[in-house]
Parts: sequence; C-alpha cells; structure tokens
Amino acid sequence: MALHEAPSVVGQGSATVVVGFGNHAGIGVSAGVSSEYSQAGGGGTIAIRRIPVTGFAQVSITSYGKSGVAILAGISLEILRARTSGYTQNDSSLYLEPAAWLAVRGQWVFAKRFSLFVMPSVSAMFITDHIHVTGSQVTISTPPGWFNLEAGIGVDFF
Repeated sequence: MALHEAPSVVGQGSATVVVGFGNHAGIGVSAGVSSEYSQAGGGGTIAIRRIPVTGFAQVSITSYGKSGVAILAGISLEILRARTSGYTQNDSSLYLEPAAWLAVRGQWVFAKRFSLFVMPSVSAMFITDHIHVTGSQVTISTPPGWFNLEAGIGVDFF
C-alpha cells in the first residue's frame, strides 16, 4: 500500500518570515503543520502528519510594497510523523525527508502594510521512506513530492 496512491487533500497552517534586500530580493523561512492524513489497511490505520520547514530565497518581479509576483526557491525539510492504531503493536515514528522547494506567489497590496496572496508550491523529495507496521504485512511509501496551494494575508512590519 503506498501513501501516494490515494488522492488526498490535507489542510495545513503555516507561518512565514521574509527579510527583504533592496526592492526585489529577500530570504525567508517558513514552517507549517498539516492535518493528519490516514489510510486503513491490514486491520488498522496509519496516520501521517506533515511538518514542513523551509528556507528559501525570493526574487520579486515588482518592487516590494506593490502588487505583483515573486518566485521563491529553497530547501525544505519535511518532518513526517507516522502513527498507527488498531494493530497488534501500535507505534509512532518520525521521518525526515529533505526536498527541493519551488513556489510562485501572487500578491495584491490593498493597504500600506497589508496584502492578500496566493502561492502554489511544489516540494520534490530527495528521498522517500517506506513505513512498515511492526507485526503486520502493511508497508506504505511516502510520496515523491507534495503540491501545496496557499492563500492568506501578508503583513509588512517594516
């Protein structure tokens, strides 16, 4: 059973901090936590929670403080927490998966320090894991990548 075989939509909350250099460049860090995705098999359930932590650089096509588009690229560390229930032996484990990360952010500035944004992004894993449930024949594979679609409010503090 492979985790990436079943289509899924999973909610996620995240926070991002960006430090700008000049009008068009910046670096940032982002961290988030997803809701659990679960998959049943072999008489029990495996639940996965994703915690992505990303460091990135960005280039804005327009000046900061104006509506426009930015391209972001960096490295992400995907922390996956796997938890089993309903099996003879239940367990919880952490898996660390490094990934390349790429995003495009569209931003609409509606007040001096506030903006709305939408940002599709992709994480391509450098490695994937095979999670085996002890005492059963159940093994799931983590996906080779993640697609995210984020939307939110941006606040410019400085």
